[in-house]
Amino acid sequence: MLLKQASVVALGGALGALARWRLSSFNTPEMLPLGTLTANLIGCLALGVLMSFLRPGSLLFLFAAAGVCGGLTTYSTFILELVSAKSLAASSVYAVTSLLGGLLCMVAGLRLGRLFGA
Repeated sequence: MLLKQASVVALGGALGALARWRLSSFNTPEMLPLGTLTANLIGCLALGVLMSFLRPGSLLFLFAAAGVCGGLTTYSTFILELVSAKSLAASSVYAVTSLLGGLLCMVAGLRLGRLFGA
C-alpha cells in the first residue's frame, strides 16, 4: 500500500473514530445503544451518498469511505451490544432496527447522491 493512500485512510479513520466515540455518550443501559445505532446509520447514509460522487480508489474516496465511514461505523460494538442486551426482546429490536435502518439509509444515500448531481 502506498504511503499517501495509507495516510489518508488513517486520517479519515481517526476522524470517524472520534465521532463514534462522541456519539457513544448517548448510549445508556436502559435504552437501545442510540449512539452506536446513530453512528452506523449515519455511516450507511454517508457511504451511499459518497458512492454516487466519488470514484472508488481515489484519495478522497479512501479518506471519506474507508477512513471516515469505516472509523465511524462499528460491527464489533454492534455485536457486543446485541449479546449484552438485558433481554432477548431488546436485542431483537436493536438488531432489526440496525439492519433495516442501515439498508434504508444506504438506499436513501444512493438516491440522494443521484438526485444531487452524480
